[in-house]
Amino acid sequence: MAGKLRPSQQMRKEIASIIQSKSEELLMDFFRKSSKLVLQDSLEEEITDFLQRDRHQHSEDPRGYRNGYYDRKIKSSEGAPHQC
Repeated sequence: MAGKLRPSQQMRKEIASIIQSKSEELLMDFFRKSSKLVLQDSLEEEITDFLQRDRHQHSEDPRGYRNGYYDRKIKSSEGAPHQC
């Protein structure tokens, strides 16, 4: 399934577009997206380690399954909750 992007890959594209644009809140957007990317990468790696297989791979020992992604609100030192 080459057509579907991981959430972390989508975030990388968003960060690249922020860097290319001349947004007034460039730095804030960059840090917000970067922190979301670090968290998303960590979660993806954790589930890969737990399941002992990568996305779209099957194994003889089914330890569980990937059941999609959903948003969570996370409070940061900036105060306002962020959607991750």
